[in-house]
Amino acid sequence: MSKKMKVTVAKSLDDLMKVMVLRGIIFIGEQGHKYNMEFDEHELCNRTHLLAYDDANEPIGIMRILKDGNYAKFERLAVLPQYRGKGVAENIVKAGIKYCEMQK
Repeated sequence: MSKKMKVTVAKSLDDLMKVMVLRGIIFIGEQGHKYNMEFDEHELCNRTHLLAYDDANEPIGIMRILKDGNYAKFERLAVLPQYRGKGVAENIVKAGIKYCEMQK
């Protein structure tokens, strides 16, 4: 994976749409999860979504974070198949840890 890969916090409706599309592709399309199992009432409240981008600024991975005081739970980490094994998930988790540390 190139050094240009970046991970950002989803802040706009466009960002959230990218998160939902990737989760639909990976969890529903690839893994066969049911829609009602994948998407829930927590999407817009008390959760932060991270987005990983490739060199062409295309979204390639996501993760949802529940942060509550000193407690954080990483949820729904997923990477597009063609980017797996290239350090994307590791970079998303590192960005999630950094995000949570900054929230203290």
